[in-house]
Amino acid sequence: MTKTNFKGSVMLNPVPVVLITSKNEEDKVNVFTAAWVGTSRQTQIQ
Repeated sequence: MTKTNFKGSVMLNPVPVVLITSKNEEDKVNVFTAAWVGTSRQTQIQ
């Protein structure tokens, strides 16, 4: 098997994980893990 060299790209960068939480009227807590959410530039709309 030959060695494969990858150039730097998005696939080699760490990708953040987001935890989405919610709570119902009976105080039951739910947590959803959303992986591969990616990153973006933030643009503020005025």
